[in-house]
Amino acid sequence: MFCPKCGCEYRDGFFKCSDCGTVLVPRLSIHSTEAKQSEHNDVAFVVVLRTGRVWEVEMIAEALKKADIPCYQQLETSTGLSLAEEIPQAMGPGEWWAFYVPKTFQKRAEEVLSALPIEVTTNIDLWHFTPSGEGKTFFRTYAIHTLIAIGISLILLIIGLLRR
Repeated sequence: MFCPKCGCEYRDGFFKCSDCGTVLVPRLSIHSTEAKQSEHNDVAFVVVLRTGRVWEVEMIAEALKKADIPCYQQLETSTGLSLAEEIPQAMGPGEWWAFYVPKTFQKRAEEVLSALPIEVTTNIDLWHFTPSGEGKTFFRTYAIHTLIAIGISLILLIIGLLRR
């Protein structure tokens, strides 16, 4: 476990930094010399992306690492809790991973993320598992056709019952 603010390393079982009170994270991805020089200063971190899609987490972390952008990831929940834990196999509604970078790296991180085949958002809804626009149109059309078919079936059933 690591403190994303001051870089201190902790054993498992610790959840907050004893020096600065910041919530600990499982991994600290600081690679650039610029970030290492400033790690003892107060570094302001900003959220550049939040995702509820577990398959995007590793892709995003790898892209930021390749671009030599310091970052840390934190699991957040709709209850307002920020948890420091390993990436789960599946996330449920109201859980997502937030990616934090130093404010000085924000613009570069946004450029790197915009090149990825993902929807970049920082204010996600509770159920961040929704399909794309094409998927929504398909499901909406499917639902309308299903309702029409059910309605016709009910009308035919009522007509058949009235004829008896």
